[in-house]
Amino acid sequence: MKKSCLLLMIVLLVVTSFSSIANAQTQSQVSESSSSSNRQQISVQQYIPNGTAVWKLQKGTRLYIVQDGGNTVDPTLASVVKLVDAELAAKGLPSSEPLPIQTGDESLAEAGDIIIRLGQLSETSNSEAYKLEIADRIKLTAPTARGILYGLRTIEQQLLVSGDLQYGTIIDYPTLSERSYHIDMARKFYTKDWLIQQVKESSWLKINTLELHFSENEGFRLESKVHPEVMSPEYITQAEMKEILAVAKQYQVDIIPSFDSPGHL
Repeated sequence: MKKSCLLLMIVLLVVTSFSSIANAQTQSQVSESSSSSNRQQISVQQYIPNGTAVWKLQKGTRLYIVQDGGNTVDPTLASVVKLVDAELAAKGLPSSEPLPIQTGDESLAEAGDIIIRLGQLSETSNSEAYKLEIADRIKLTAPTARGILYGLRTIEQQLLVSGDLQYGTIIDYPTLSERSYHIDMARKFYTKDWLIQQVKESSWLKINTLELHFSENEGFRLESKVHPEVMSPEYITQAEMKEILAVAKQYQVDIIPSFDSPGHL
């Protein structure tokens, strides 16, 4: 029952706070494109179609990170691109082999590529926003690596829905800066693997924050080397917590620790 309520809350949060549909594999969660009564388009803040031609992911497609003036590619950006590349391969998009990741001047990008650039958007100042310009190649621009991740997620989700992206321009951003949910670990213990899975699913849903409630009168679920006497029989070790934080950083999900105290201060 608790799990069902949690999942319902997640769906409601995403639908009302970030217009991009989280689970692109679910047919009921997609809206029809204005250009065709039988074409499905995932929901975004703004989509302006440009004709009926489509871009398709192919084996020759490259994830092309724009590197201006010989500057070093941002390591967080590189991590995000590599993460989505692995996800595409796991889903067989377009095959089980990862796409090549290339860096260089934008002028060297080719038709079919996904061009990835960190940069400000004139349409919005939202730090998690992104813009997709879809033609014979896709140009993805966002001010942060998190925005790039969300843009790549939209490409990935749309490919799962329709197998291609219709030419046009997408501008998308969250309405709420924090999209989160709370896990009460104090009353019920959850394993490290389960928590890591929640981090990954949150990232897919474009939820950016996860609050972990470790202590309550019914339990204390985080290892304490200073006061081990307060710990419950089942708890998350400090090593496990570091692993969870590392995965959360990779998937662009912030972790908020929550500890009960007298008076709930």
